[in-house]
Amino acid sequence: MIPNNQLSSTPIPNEFLTPTRMYPLVDYEWGGVGIRDLSQGRNGYLWSSSYVDNKIILSNPLGSHEILTVANVVQLSFAFDLNMNPYIAYKLLNGQSYLYWYDSTVNAAVTTPYGTVLSPMLALDDIRPNQNANADVIFAYVRDGMVYVRNQRERFQTEHQLGVFDAIVQMGMMRNYRLGFINVKVKKYY
Repeated sequence: MIPNNQLSSTPIPNEFLTPTRMYPLVDYEWGGVGIRDLSQGRNGYLWSSSYVDNKIILSNPLGSHEILTVANVVQLSFAFDLNMNPYIAYKLLNGQSYLYWYDSTVNAAVTTPYGTVLSPMLALDDIRPNQNANADVIFAYVRDGMVYVRNQRERFQTEHQLGVFDAIVQMGMMRNYRLGFINVKVKKYY
């Protein structure tokens, strides 16, 4: 959870726990051994995304999982919730963005449209096991020069404005155990 749904007044930058994002269709996230499989813990494997033949694929060193089939994806980001359910934010060639997420009220994955937003990104804001009560999957995006977030615990229904942004390059937990954002133009950490 982002305290008070606000950026910190003083940025405290650090390295991200995942590799630097270099391509719009490749993202990274720490997770368990398999989709919905916590048998070896929650953070033992580095996962990556790819987009091949209209399929969004999530992979770790042990194997790959086709999650969605969607045509014309130009950008994607993913995260896992505390139960290793995959969440995927993606943007299509026509500019429309969507969030694929696990809705516990219907016990199934659903896809929600979010219109023409920039840089749809996802991250589990705190991967430490002792923070499970406070952890949230965070969905962030930029619209009209402002960054907004939506939280899993609010079922992504409430939009919270954080501040001025051009586009998000990377988002995720940093080595100082803070959720970080990199703003594209100024390469500024938050």
